[in-house]
Amino acid sequence: MKKWKQLKKYLMGVKNMICRKTGVTTREDIRGFVRWLKKKVGLQNVSPFPIVFFFETILPQIVQDFNFEILPVEEMETKYGETIPGINLSRIREDVYYQAVEGEENDKKTIAHEIGHLLMHDDIILCKVAEGEQINPCEDPEWQADVFAEELLS
Repeated sequence: MKKWKQLKKYLMGVKNMICRKTGVTTREDIRGFVRWLKKKVGLQNVSPFPIVFFFETILPQIVQDFNFEILPVEEMETKYGETIPGINLSRIREDVYYQAVEGEENDKKTIAHEIGHLLMHDDIILCKVAEGEQINPCEDPEWQADVFAEELLS
């Protein structure tokens, strides 16, 4: 196993000690960004939000060098999706993708969540927090991506 894979496995195993942290972004900040984004691409009045169309067609037009991969369950294992903002790459597990195409809300939210990481998180850092201390949700990239997904799909 490559060293980075070993490190990643280690970091995932010590969730109570390691956190991912990004700049402070409130729900209101995210809501304003999503409203601006929807207006910018002409989808502010479209309901339900066409998340698969946005992912496949709009993102490549607005994010330079954006690429996505639909990968087999065997390759993604327990991950539904992952995004590497530094290289503008999103990977979605194929069952999640196809269910999103069919309109499954949880799977559409997974894709929207990964888009949130892509558009908002190029500054994620790892940190060690004191035992019992929790990271502020406004600095938690997972919370931010969840809020982004909720706002984008609403």
